[in-house]
Amino acid sequence: MTLADYSEEQLGLSRTIAFCPLCGAVRPVTVATPVLVLFAGDDEVAPSRACQVSIEKSANPGSAKAVTYHRALHAFDVREIPEGTRGSGGAMGYNAQSAIAAWQEVQRFLNAAK
Repeated sequence: MTLADYSEEQLGLSRTIAFCPLCGAVRPVTVATPVLVLFAGDDEVAPSRACQVSIEKSANPGSAKAVTYHRALHAFDVREIPEGTRGSGGAMGYNAQSAIAAWQEVQRFLNAAK
């Protein structure tokens, strides 16, 4: 199930954040709950195009924000995965600069709810 499967009342969330989501079958979001989606610009595991299309077609496109970290791979926020690690879906790994920038973006997004 995805966000598109629920009403705002059912979700019970004030905000939603997704890091490097797999969006192959994602449908446009129909709720006004603010969504922050953080993409790795060089993500081979979860390319961002399907998510970008979903965000553009959302009922409330202003409530969805997408940020792309260029030269970052999938799992760029996971210190335990060395950059350039090859998995079955492609390259992944930690990128300190992107991880720090993403954390700052998450803090701004959550603080906006206060």
